[in-house]
Amino acid sequence: MKKIIISLLACYTPFIVNATEIVTPDIELGNWVTTTDVSAFIAQALAGVPEAARPMLRKMMEDQMEGANNANQCITKDILANFDKQLKSAFGENQDCKFAVTESSKTKLVASMTCPGSVMKIETLFVNDKLSTSSLKTNAQGMPETTLNMTSKWTSSDCSKDV
Repeated sequence: MKKIIISLLACYTPFIVNATEIVTPDIELGNWVTTTDVSAFIAQALAGVPEAARPMLRKMMEDQMEGANNANQCITKDILANFDKQLKSAFGENQDCKFAVTESSKTKLVASMTCPGSVMKIETLFVNDKLSTSSLKTNAQGMPETTLNMTSKWTSSDCSKDV
């Protein structure tokens, strides 16, 4: 389940839009690979664990997250044309979550998603039409704040069959 959630966030975070004003970034169509740096997440999760137990728990967490830190997505004309519907669905439009964009342009997006018991803050910079970087900060009730940093890179105009 963790892999699915992290993969969804990694795939869709670079392409979040505002529910009232949609600003679609100028990005290349085709295959995009999003890589999530889980090292800060793991370090934050292990902060309260006794030093002697950290190496074993770090290895377990890395093993559980293996594969979840890379995700492919095929960006097509249809996806860009239906941005709002896809993103509302991906970010809980039909759940008890509220999604709000505080800044949206062709080069930057700042947003938050508030769900019962948790808040996520998302910032994406569209470096150019083939590269974006994102930071996702999560504050869930009863847990320390965690941060995931992601990099999305365009790899090809031809999407693979696996995407």
